[in-house]
Amino acid sequence: IAALAILFFSCQKIEYSGEYSKDGFYNTGNKVYFYFAEQKDSINHYSFGAEWIEHTRQIVKIPVKITGLPSKKPLTFKVSVDEKASTAKVNKHYTAFSGEFQIPADSVKGYLNVEVWREHLSSDKKDSIRLVLQLENTPDLQAAFPENKKVIITMDDYLEEPFYWVYYSFYWGPY
Repeated sequence: IAALAILFFSCQKIEYSGEYSKDGFYNTGNKVYFYFAEQKDSINHYSFGAEWIEHTRQIVKIPVKITGLPSKKPLTFKVSVDEKASTAKVNKHYTAFSGEFQIPADSVKGYLNVEVWREHLSSDKKDSIRLVLQLENTPDLQAAFPENKKVIITMDDYLEEPFYWVYYSFYWGPY
């Protein structure tokens, strides 16, 4: 009985201030973040190695979500390239983009589409090119979570020998 009384009275002292109301609803303006199921998913790798040689460009779709409720109008978010952390060069490894994107009206999810290029990637060496993107604040949306504010796209054109090839090399020769 004492434990129930402590539990009942301890819940009565909760003060709701800031982002949440007493009924538990999110109370502040919408914010944006890169969405990934786990933190390790913040690195998106694309390899052209297994693609046909004619396949020279690819759209990489990065999911973006907002906190809060859907808006009746499209919400604009901004993305910038971290030049110091990136090894990818604009119009050499990826297509330049305006930096501003939208989450559609009545939605909490959108996509950042980045077109990556194959032409200047090495097919002889396993060296990934990195494109580091960061969310920036806009009048519509601010960046929500520090750990979900940055995403990395790595790309290469290298086809690595599969670990199981040792079993097939007797029949088909070296990789």
